[in-house]
This record gives sequence, structure tokens and C-alpha cells, in this order.
Amino acid sequence: MPADVKICGLTRAVDAEFADAAGVQYLGVIFAGGPRERTPMQARETVAGRRARRVGVFSTQPEDAIATLVDMVGLQVVQLHADADPGRVQRVRAATGAEVWAVIRTADGVLPDGVEALCEAADALLIDALAPSWTIIRASSSREGSHRRTLPRRSTSSRRPSWTCRRASSRRQV
Repeated sequence: MPADVKICGLTRAVDAEFADAAGVQYLGVIFAGGPRERTPMQARETVAGRRARRVGVFSTQPEDAIATLVDMVGLQVVQLHADADPGRVQRVRAATGAEVWAVIRTADGVLPDGVEALCEAADALLIDALAPSWTIIRASSSREGSHRRTLPRRSTSSRRPSWTCRRASSRRQV
């Protein structure tokens, strides 16, 4: 089964242009905080005129604020990165008329309780796999000894855990 590709966190129109020309299906802009967050004007300039579908990543914004951004930027998909539950998915869809994707996070490969209802409500379910911390050991001279440092690592693509999600009484690999 072919996979759809989304390039997210775009901040420059030239990067969106290259991704679009390469054939990705989705271009994402961030409205959920962080260093890649864009203003509505910046986001519109980044993704305007592209063939790929436009995705906005949101956090805890109210539904009416999300609807305003969907209209201003011309988004086709809303990705809920926080507080995604079936009721919120339905309210955001009603307010925006856009597809709504829900994100769940897991560090241990276990899907949270209630995921089946979220699968039914959302147009897509994205799983944010929190990878385990990496321990880095730097060897140094014998006088100094070894130094150990643990870095948390978050990844949505470097691990491929085996999860399943029931939808419409069938099992499909997620």
C-alpha cells in the first residue's frame, strides 16, 4: 500500500515549492507554538498556489480561532496535536468544514484508551512515537574519565512500532 507524504513545519515558500514539485501529498504549517510557528500571512505565503493539500497543525486553540485560520490560510486539513478527543474532532470539523486529523502520542508502543472512538471520529490518526532517550558516552582521557549524558529524543518517523487500530469493524495496520 503506497504511503502519503506530508512535509510539516514549513517556514519558507521555496521549501514548499520543492516539496510540491517532488510530489508530496500534504504541506504542513504550524500554529501550535514553537520555533516553526507561522503567522497567518506567513503560512498563506508559504503554501499558496501549491498542488499538495494544505495542513495546519494546531494545539489547544478554540474551534472558532481554528476556523478563522483555516479560512485565512486556505487550509484543507486541520491536525489536532493536543486535546484530541472525538467531541473536539467533531466540533472542529463542524466549525471549519475541513478534514480533521487527530494525533496521539505513545512512548511505549501502547495506544491509549479510547483510541477506537478517536479512529471513528477523525479523518486520519497520526501516531507520534516518542523514542526512548539516548545515552551518549563520550570517551575522554583517562584523567577525566568518561562522561555520560542522556538526551531525550522525539521522533515521528525513526521508529516503526507495530500498532493496530480498529475502524468500521475491520483491523488495519497503522
